[in-house]
Parts: sequence; structure tokens; C-alpha cells
Amino acid sequence: MKLKHLFLSVCLLSGLYAFADDPIVELLKKKLLTPYTNYFEKKRERVYVHLSRSEYIAGDNIWFKVYVYDPAERLLTPEANKLYAELFDQNGKLVERKVLFLENGVASSFFKLKNEARAGNYTLRAYTNWMRNFQDQPFSSSIIQVTALGEQKTTPFPSDSTKATIDLQVFPEGGLFVEGVDNHFGVKTTLPSGHGTIAYGYVLSPTNDTIQLFKTNKVGISSFTLFDAKAVNYKVGVIYNNNQKKEIEMASPVQKGIAVFVNNLLPNKLLISLKTNQQTFTEIRDKPIHVLIHNNGTVHQSLYVKFTELEKMFSVNRSLLGPGVNYITIFNEQFKPLAERVIFNNSKIPKGALTVSQHLQSDSLTLEVSTLDTASNTIAANLSFSVLPGNTTGNNFSSSLFADVILNASVKGSVEDPNYYFEKSDYQHQLDLDNLLLTQAWRKYQWPDILVEKVPGIKYPYENGFTVNATAENRFKGGKPEKNSMFSLFSPDNNLMLSAQADENGSISFKNLYLNDSTKVIVSAAGLKGGGWNRNIKANIVYHRLDTAISVNKFNDEYTPAPIATNFVKPLTEKLYELKEVVVRAEKKKNPFEGNLYSNMGDRVFEINKDNYARYTTIEDLLRNEFFLRVSRTAMGDLYIDMGRGPTSMMGSNQPSLIIDGMVMSDLSYLSIISVQDIQAVAVNKSANAMLGMRGGNGSINIVTRRTGIDWGPDGISNTRTLAVKGYAKPVAFFTPKYVLKPETETFQKYATIFWKPDIQTDSTGKTKFKFFVPKDIDDLIIRAEGISENGSIYYYNEKLVLSKGL
Repeated sequence: MKLKHLFLSVCLLSGLYAFADDPIVELLKKKLLTPYTNYFEKKRERVYVHLSRSEYIAGDNIWFKVYVYDPAERLLTPEANKLYAELFDQNGKLVERKVLFLENGVASSFFKLKNEARAGNYTLRAYTNWMRNFQDQPFSSSIIQVTALGEQKTTPFPSDSTKATIDLQVFPEGGLFVEGVDNHFGVKTTLPSGHGTIAYGYVLSPTNDTIQLFKTNKVGISSFTLFDAKAVNYKVGVIYNNNQKKEIEMASPVQKGIAVFVNNLLPNKLLISLKTNQQTFTEIRDKPIHVLIHNNGTVHQSLYVKFTELEKMFSVNRSLLGPGVNYITIFNEQFKPLAERVIFNNSKIPKGALTVSQHLQSDSLTLEVSTLDTASNTIAANLSFSVLPGNTTGNNFSSSLFADVILNASVKGSVEDPNYYFEKSDYQHQLDLDNLLLTQAWRKYQWPDILVEKVPGIKYPYENGFTVNATAENRFKGGKPEKNSMFSLFSPDNNLMLSAQADENGSISFKNLYLNDSTKVIVSAAGLKGGGWNRNIKANIVYHRLDTAISVNKFNDEYTPAPIATNFVKPLTEKLYELKEVVVRAEKKKNPFEGNLYSNMGDRVFEINKDNYARYTTIEDLLRNEFFLRVSRTAMGDLYIDMGRGPTSMMGSNQPSLIIDGMVMSDLSYLSIISVQDIQAVAVNKSANAMLGMRGGNGSINIVTRRTGIDWGPDGISNTRTLAVKGYAKPVAFFTPKYVLKPETETFQKYATIFWKPDIQTDSTGKTKFKFFVPKDIDDLIIRAEGISENGSIYYYNEKLVLSKGL
């Protein structure tokens, strides 16, 4: 946590107190600042997902890039290299999960939608293991609209549907509605769809007199003020959707408390007013009322005031606040929270400048990109670009990396259309943003937990790679752990060959392993002097138990979408409809070395199955008896194989080459750790293997490891285990689909993707360029770019680019 500008200077007019030797200040540090510091001692993480489109059709690829950043520092986080990305369908059922390798806080991949995918709102969720420790930073969830092929394209009536009922909520500023003082309220109207709506509001007295009027904006937000509130029941009502009406009765004002009013629309300062009534004033007079201005673990201001009259007013310079969202929390003399107000500081916003210029040559478009930081200095930045046709329906994004960093990361729950608040910096947009934050108090932090120093427990550590655990037991001593064991781990697909001695419990953990998805790992155990015939091994790769379903928000039954268009979505690509799976049963035996580069006619092949595996306890025995090779060990314990032909290579050696699953090994050591049960087939070529060049002059031993398991018996005893890996998704570069529709067609214009580039990196001069193919019938493009620089400048670019075809 950071403490910035800890105390304001004393202002006699406002009644602020902050002396260095003030005992109240020392108590403040002990009771409030120290617990707050401890609560945020552990760094938080947040994930933002940049999608290539906002809408997809069945059969399409959902391309995306993730940015993992620290919401307090607003910088990419390098601590972990493992991220979980999940796609859930319209019913909240898991469609696919991928594990992505994070490099300096970023990663990219895609999800393939099936051709028969049902229509609806899908959810793409992304998070790290570390994020599971904290409730104040939820997982990233992006809603994606998916359209099924051939379905009738329908559009719900706008928010004036006569069937829509509305939810009306009123939020007193600061959290308390106090009797006898002026009170300011935020208002929120929400349709069953979860979207806000324009409504015309009013406030009624107990005699049904209209005492206030207001109008909500397009996302259903507004505010009003009650002057000198009485101890009566007021009503708030709205008229919406063709004169439909909704009224609620406000809660009665409390007899004691402090009402908060913040003027956040002044250019250079923040004006804070604390008002109370006579009953409360009698109790708090001359007692310190503490004011903490903070966010995400950073304290920007801490001070206290004393009430000498019914209202206490003071100002804070904007330059002393943090950029973006700030929380103003009011505490009594015992540091019990009384009120809280959330405000937005539009000074020091970390928005960088991103410019794009074009050069079109034939059907190749080059984009030149430059980046400047907030101080207008050139700087390296990590960016992602989406390029869509000019008439696309896939650019209806409501959020951005910029809005996520400076707004969403600091409020609880979702904000409808956060980009709207930053489209302009005029008075109306500032007022709408301020009214939005009126509804956010008491939602982000659990002050009771903070004040009693209930620090979030760290149950889920940063993850860097995968962990393989193994334990060796003596098969003849009732499964007693064998501490005098040497473990070996081998994975040719992942270029891994490791060994380590067991601990006192006969166990080992191989940590921080980079394991690709759909590969396998072989773990074996032997004695310290070799030989593993008396050992049984238990091994596993550590995976977390993760969600297979999530709850999703659905439209209320009263709000029924009605069709206003009747066009059908046509397929964009070839082979869009998949054939049903047909199982063909045949007697032909498959060659285990089919497609193996190093297999040839001179090989003699032996396949291991349930009937013959027990003949040999080791691969050495198998090579001696099935292929009549001379297998021995040197004085150093190294394996030596004589093919029986004498030296035939230029090096004067008669050692054969070893190939495992198509990978040529550097020596024969792998044969010491593999078990017979984990081999599907062995091919020995005693003649020269031409496919190996000079290395094949002494012949070859070619091994294919087992891809599918066999039930070896009830005990399953073995000193070797083969583990299937659910690992990192392999990196895949964007590929343009083979569209069958012409660029001038409506379906192409709406649903095609021209280009997606998630790995753009400007250099130290802030420059880079890239090029891509553009169909000749495309006249304009939508360019959407997002990213972040090494010093935390945030970039957002969303423009229509008219192609300069005359150049």
C-alpha cells in the first residue's frame, strides 16, 4: 500500500486538523492506516480481455488477448505465467477451457465455435490462480453475442416495450438518509434485461405533492435532492415506456447521522460538505471525524475535522488525489465507518496517444503505428489490433482496457457501457459519471474486515508452470514409502529430462514445468543404484478443481424479444456444416510407426501388449531377448548397446541412435527410466538408417510410447507412470478464414474479420508497422486498438479508416 500526501495542512476556516505531533494522528495511524496497509499488503491482479469482435456467428473463431495488470499501480504484472481462459455457453455451461502462458502479463489465443453452436450470450471468463484469493477483484467476464447459422435474425423492441417492468433504486449520497438536513440521492432504473433506460422521475411528499423532478440518462442514472428532510415517508416514481409508471416508498430518514454532499464538478478542487442535525451534533461536537480518501490500497489523503456547527465544509485540491476513482470514507472518533462516497478525479488520467497512418499498395495495407505516453514522450507499448469491415456489427463494445483500468477496476459489479463516460469530457458526461458513482458506496470494501485486520488468506499462490508429484512405495512391504529412490521425469514433447532424489517420505515434486497441452509426461522410480523392480509409483499432475458452469443473467419472461427483421444468417466459410461421426470397424491392424520419419523397411518391430509385457522386467531384457542385442553397463553405470556389427560410423562407435516418439535423443539414458508397460512398440534397425544421416550408421532403436492405457491387472503395479497433460495451449497465429461470400455481400460486411494482430509492440521510439491483405471491394475499415506502455500509459483507438486507393 502507498501513503500519498498523508495529511493536509491546517485550514482554520474549514476546521481541518493534521499536526505532526497530534495524538489523534498517532491513533489514526494505529487504528485505521495500519490495518488498511496490512489488508492491501498483497498485490491484487485484474484481467482485461480484448476481443477481435463483439459478435460472432457459429463456426467462427473467437480471437482474444488478455492483459493482466495491477489495479493499484496500473501496470502489467509479471509475477505469474499461467492464466485460465474459459468459454461458457448461453446457459452457463462450460464449452472449453484453455491454460495460457503469460509473458510479462499478456497472452493471446482463440476459441473455436462449433458450426451447430446455439445462439445467445456466451461468456468468456479469464483469471489467474492468484486472483482466487481476493473478493475485491472479481474474475474478468466478457459477454459475447453468438448468432446461429440460418436462424432468423431477430431484434428485440427497444426499451419502450410495453411488457417491460422496471427496477427502481434510490441511493442516499454517503449511504445515510438523515433527518433534518439536505440529502442528495442517486437514482438507478433497470429493465429486466439488465440495461438501464430513460425515465422521467418525480418525488412525492406524504400528501402526494410533487417536490422534485428528474430524468434518467440512457443507462438509467440520475440524481435529486431533498431539502430539510422530514421524518415522513417520501415516494419516488418514474414514468417510462409509453406512460408506464413505477413508484416505490423511500425508507424513513434516520434520526442520527451525517449526510455527505460532494461537488465533484469544479475544475481544480473537490468540495466536500458534511451535514448533521442537532441531535447528532450534541453527541459529536468537538470530537474528531476522520476522512480517508483512498482506492485499491493507496491512501491519497487522511485528515480529521471537528464539528463546531451543523455543517462542516472543506475542499481538496485535485492534484492531491489519485487518478480516476477515489473513495471518501467518513469515520467517527472510534474509527467506525459512518458514510462513504465514490468520486472520479479526471486529472492525471494515464491516457497515452496512439496514432495510425496507412499505406495501401495493391491489396496489401500497411499500418504505421506510433505511441506517446501521458507526457507526450515516445515510449514502447504492448498493443492489440482488430480490423473489421466498415459496416461490421462486431464493433459494439461497451468497455475497453482504458475504461477497465480507470473505472471498472475500482467499482464492484458491472458498469453498463463504461466507454460512454469517456467519449467526451464535457459537463454532461462528467455529471453522468458522478451520478453513476453515487450508486457505488459501501460496495467495494468490507470495512469490518479491514478494521479488525482480517487480511485475505493466501490459499492460491502465483502459478508458474505445472507441478508433477510422485511417491515411490515398496511393493513387497505393504506400500511402505521408499525414501532411497531416484525419480526421473521424461517428456520428449516438452524437451524435458529431469531426475531428483526422493525426500524422507519417498516423494518428489517437479515444479514450474512448462507442459504443452495434449502431450504426456513419464515418471519413473528406481533405487539409488538402479533397478526399480520392487517399487510401485504413484504420480499425478496438479490441477485445480475449477467451475464447469456459471450462473448467467437472462431476460425476464415478461420482456419477450419481438422480431423486426427477417433476414437469415448465411455461412461465411466452406465446410461449415460438420458431418456426423461415423464409427468404422475394420480388421486391419494399424502400424504403430505409421508416419514416423525414421521408420523404414529394414526395421524389425515388436509390439508390447497385455499378453507379452510380463516377459520382461526392463527394456534392457526386451532388447536382449527379442532383438539379440548386447546390452551392458559401463563402470560409471551408463548403458552400452552393441548391435553386433562392429564399429561402422566415422567416429568408430557401434552405439545405435535412439528415437523416442519421433525425437532423436542425444544418448541412451532414456532407456534406463522407461518401463515396458509405457511402450507401445519397439523397432530395431541393425543396418544403417539412411534417414538419420551419419548418425544412423550404427543402426537405430525406434520407440513409440503408449498413447492409450491398458488395464494391466487389478494392482496396476509399476515403477513408471505415464501422465496425460492438460497443459498450456499452443500459440496459434491468426489465420484469415476462407470466406465463400464476396466482400460486397451484407453477411461478409457484418460478420467477417479482416485481420487480428494481438502482439503489436512499438519500440523505444514508439514506432512499429505491420501489413495485411484487404479484399479489393472493401473501401473502409474499422480499426480498434488497445494496449498499455511500460510506464502505465493506456491506449484506446477506435476509428473508421477510409482506404486511400488513389495512392
